[in-house]
Amino acid sequence: MVPDHGEFHYGRYLADEWREELLKVRAGGVTVVATYVFWNLHEERRGVFDWSGDRDLRRFVATCAELGLDVVMRIGPWGYGESRNGGFPDWVLEADCVPRADDPRYLALVRPLFEQIGAGPAAGDRSRVRPGLRAHRRGLRPGRRLPGHRPPGRLSRVTRRCCSVTLVPVPRTVILEEGR
Repeated sequence: MVPDHGEFHYGRYLADEWREELLKVRAGGVTVVATYVFWNLHEERRGVFDWSGDRDLRRFVATCAELGLDVVMRIGPWGYGESRNGGFPDWVLEADCVPRADDPRYLALVRPLFEQIGAGPAAGDRSRVRPGLRAHRRGLRPGRRLPGHRPPGRLSRVTRRCCSVTLVPVPRTVILEEGR
């Protein structure tokens, strides 16, 4: 059976509405929910991350798991979900770097975001779901999203470099290619 996939961007809903809306998604036959982790939602000011309230990715993933929905995180850093600046915080566009390129200055800006997403739980702490993992009925499976609208090879190499530097090595990778 091929899973039915749908989009649900947690950052566009109040956290108190997630369960009700996800139940509707599930009732429509969707079994896999993809969601963007928009950078501008979590690091509006450079170096200040917010994963609380309506931005609580752990809570969103846990809610999906409770409802039997698998989750695929689209970690970016660039997002195609009609977010302002492609999900980049304003300060990234003002920085002295070439965004979405293999520019060491840009990669240095992306690194803290990917470190936040890929950070593992503290020793013995099973309560924290790593944002860089996707929930699955048989447990958590690592996944990452590589951009699809790109010059061939260029941006996937950039994203792979960011992931390899900051994320825990992953035995399985989910690569979601958007239309070319």
